[in-house]
Amino acid sequence: MSLPEPAPFTFAALDGLCFAAARGRLRPLPDHAYRLQALGPVLELERLSASGLLPQPSRAGWLALEDVAALSDALGQGRTIWTCRQRHTGFLRMRPAQPEDGSEAQTEETGFKLEAQRAAGAVGFPRKLAAQLVGAFEEIQCNVYDHSGASASGLAAYRATARRFEFAVSDGGRGVLASLRSCPDYAHLTDHGAALVLMLKDGVSRYGKGTSHGNGFRDLFRGLANMNGELRFRSGDQAVTIDGVNPRSMPATTSEKVPLVGFVASVICSL
Repeated sequence: MSLPEPAPFTFAALDGLCFAAARGRLRPLPDHAYRLQALGPVLELERLSASGLLPQPSRAGWLALEDVAALSDALGQGRTIWTCRQRHTGFLRMRPAQPEDGSEAQTEETGFKLEAQRAAGAVGFPRKLAAQLVGAFEEIQCNVYDHSGASASGLAAYRATARRFEFAVSDGGRGVLASLRSCPDYAHLTDHGAALVLMLKDGVSRYGKGTSHGNGFRDLFRGLANMNGELRFRSGDQAVTIDGVNPRSMPATTSEKVPLVGFVASVICSL
């Protein structure tokens, strides 16, 4: 009798496992019940594991990590930076503060971004598009330094496969709602979903209205225009997803999730 094929480990699968675990209804899973589908769900699982609800990816026997197994092992070893040109993947642990120009840490971050851009180019992205993708990657990473209050918990990772580039950024900080509520302009917010949607609008940040802050996601959407973008932003008990050829023109869908401490952003673009 043949064994059932592993199910793809998607965000929907992760959400289902989280809800089952939160309700005490998660049954033991057989080894390799799920197989790697994308990097984002794995990085979100890594963040969720801090609560003890689910295990770390490297310890989840039910998840076949395939080409990100080495990345997960390096995370488990506490590595600060790790890249693999053969598998077109890598990660960077962020610093307590944004590195200053000319510092060793800044040189390290620059090298990491160059590796990410090289990976995108290696799987078919033209140089200009690869640079735009990494620019969008950098915008979200900068938001961790600016708004999380815990940038040392930040993690940035990328993975490139045939004509597809994905990246994810996470942190264990205060989350989007608390960040915005620290500004009097947004002190009225009470809902994580509303905070996530507001975060995606131009000029919105904890620094307040009328400042030069809060335009990072405009640049992100511009960089992802005309690429098949799949975006998910996660904070608190909500997630916002945007799917479409041009994410800037697509409506954001908000849905309730199991609470997560901090923030996770996942982006996939395909040619």
